[in-house]
Amino acid sequence: QNEYILLDAAKYLGEIDPGNQDAINALVKLIGNTQDNITYCKAAGVLGKIYPGNQDVINALVELICNAQ
Repeated sequence: QNEYILLDAAKYLGEIDPGNQDAINALVKLIGNTQDNITYCKAAGVLGKIYPGNQDVINALVELICNAQ
């Protein structure tokens, strides 16, 4: 349940302040630590929406996907 709270908080922070580095860092950490596939997918989606086209975000998502396999 704490993961869902963190996910919602990061989502809203990203909506208020797109590209917010704290939100991005929290989502990357959540994706790296979660064991829940739903949380993983939602966090990845939010991360992509917070700062679309950002190379650091793209690199983080690619790395997380590669490490998940």
